[in-house]
Amino acid sequence: MMTNYQKNATLPGFRPGRAPARLVEQKFGANVREELKGQLVSESYQKALADQKLDVISNPEVSEAINLPASGPLVYSVTVEITPDFQLPAFETLEIKKKAFTLTNDDIQKEVASLTERNGTPSEPAGAIEAGDYVGVSLKVFGGHNASDNAEVLLHLPATYALVNGADKEFKGHLAGILVENLGNLLAGKNKGETLRINTSGPKTHENVAITNKDLTLVLTLDSLHRIVPATPEQVAAKMGFPSVAELEAKIKTELSQRAEVNQKADLYQQITEQLINAANFELPAKVAATQAERILMRTRYEMLYRGIPQADVDQKIAELRNTSDAEAKKQLKQFFVLDKASKDLGIEVDEAEINGRIAMMAFQQNRRPDKMREEMSKNMQIEQLYLQIREQKTLDKALEKVKVVEA
Repeated sequence: MMTNYQKNATLPGFRPGRAPARLVEQKFGANVREELKGQLVSESYQKALADQKLDVISNPEVSEAINLPASGPLVYSVTVEITPDFQLPAFETLEIKKKAFTLTNDDIQKEVASLTERNGTPSEPAGAIEAGDYVGVSLKVFGGHNASDNAEVLLHLPATYALVNGADKEFKGHLAGILVENLGNLLAGKNKGETLRINTSGPKTHENVAITNKDLTLVLTLDSLHRIVPATPEQVAAKMGFPSVAELEAKIKTELSQRAEVNQKADLYQQITEQLINAANFELPAKVAATQAERILMRTRYEMLYRGIPQADVDQKIAELRNTSDAEAKKQLKQFFVLDKASKDLGIEVDEAEINGRIAMMAFQQNRRPDKMREEMSKNMQIEQLYLQIREQKTLDKALEKVKVVEA
């Protein structure tokens, strides 16, 4: 390496590459040693992983500073966490139950009602807030219960929204991913312009670590009120290109049947996963367990969108999952390792076309352009999570071909 420096070194009084080695050593010696140390550490670390056949899942932690000796071997130690080593039972030994599905006219009419809401016209009523309304709010999150306006501001969103859920959603709601158990009741009856203070607790996981597991005071200024005036079934049918409501209902029946098949398969997936989790015996890597929570939530979000669950319901569910117990979080992480092992055992791969196809499907469901959705997901580093979700589904599809399925 010093020879390369000498060939390219430019020192006053010498032509390029003609400076004496002693002077090059004096000027560039420290840089050469630092580069050499980095090269040796990188090569030896990668060789150790290959020799020991380690599947590393965390960044290496160096116990102390690495010093390059003047002579002799370079010795250092690092600590890494690796994928747990365990065995899964043969898929042929598993038995699952396929639940029957019945589609009723009430199911169809509920979907028609949902479509009339989703295709309704926003209005700005003059009265008080009611269940089902969207409230535009300015939100400040202070640390501590009953915090004053002079307390530390942990989060400030000058323009966000809250959906006022009613009894059908147990009045639960969320603000900026923070679950508020009784939000629907707290907002109902209030008027635009009012300010509301809510004591709550931060979720166990959140992209803003300042509010994680903290006592919080939420201060909401109710800036605007929006209420959807439902469209009529006839208007929805016309908007969607159906000559009559009856033909719209026929299409809904087909879509609900397809959605039921997806949900039915999701139940079969869950049964297989539960049996694999119960059969797998290994300890979870502690540090990875602490960092995987947000990835698990992201994968859950994509799985729900794939099943056709409305965006508002997905956001609400994710807010609730942020408060899941440590035991549930560890179970989800164990599921990740179990399905990762199963995918390797079954030789499952995912190509770029499959990822693009899934993005296109989700974009269609959300009435968005696929290229814009992919661009956004790439910026937010979400493509990897989508890849994992597709791989898990392909893994479970392959497992379904091998397990014993009993009609229930």
